Amino acid sequence: MKMMIEGYVLIIGIMILCLLSTGYISVSMQISNARNFHSMTVDRLETSHFASSVKEDCLYEAQKNGYQLNIEDLSLYEDQSFLLVELNYTVKMPFLNIVSVGNIQGYAR
Repeated sequence: MKMMIEGYVLIIGIMILCLLSTGYISVSMQISNARNFHSMTVDRLETSHFASSVKEDCLYEAQKNGYQLNIEDLSLYEDQSFLLVELNYTVKMPFLNIVSVGNIQGYAR
């Protein structure tokens, strides 16, 4: 009887560990996707020489993916463009119903 209870406790412990590990992997993938989107946005802005149509496309894509993207012009001189690209995203841990907000900031020159 003692062996059976220990077996059940071990199985339940392994199941909880698997659920938490899956949640951690899910959170890591959500953060990685947000970072990739942010770096892609900065690269697109830089390669397009800060075209307004590309800015609008990036804002649309961010909204479509559930992100909030802010692009602020910090240029001091007319011949040198300098943009602050800020991405706000939410991270959800599926099994524990934990929601957190992340922020990534970068500059496009």
